Amino acid sequence: MRADTTLTFEAPELNALRDIYLAKAGAAGGLPSRADFGARTLKPFLRHISIVERAPNNAGRMSYRYRYYGSALAQRFGEQTGMFIEMSIPHDRLPRWIAAYDAVLEAQGPMRFLSHFEIPHVSYLNGESFSAPLANEGRKPNTILACTYFTPKAHAMAETA
Repeated sequence: MRADTTLTFEAPELNALRDIYLAKAGAAGGLPSRADFGARTLKPFLRHISIVERAPNNAGRMSYRYRYYGSALAQRFGEQTGMFIEMSIPHDRLPRWIAAYDAVLEAQGPMRFLSHFEIPHVSYLNGESFSAPLANEGRKPNTILACTYFTPKAHAMAETA
């Protein structure tokens, strides 16, 4: 997984979501909130969206819980809505996922992620994601709006050749 802040996406849908997010951030005078992204706003992207909240897990430690998990994601990784990240990500890969979510909240701004999946049932895919923090009622970042589009690895390798 690689992260960058250039916010120039190959998937046109991610550029469109970036523009929506930046407009809402400007209108909010900082971080937009979860309430700024209703189903109507997210409709074109819903299949590819995940909404992830930082919250205490069952052991009382801070973790990340999937509040919403789009059908395109569930098709590849299984339904995750309501689950904590440690329930679905292999233990050896968990620190990378947590670090990525932490980076988005700490940056307090959107990021672009490129994923080269190594999980056996999706190892043929690459992913490009827009990930952005959302503020809670106290205007602190605690939720991540993420949108991921997939390409076959062969397609991604052909484009770089």
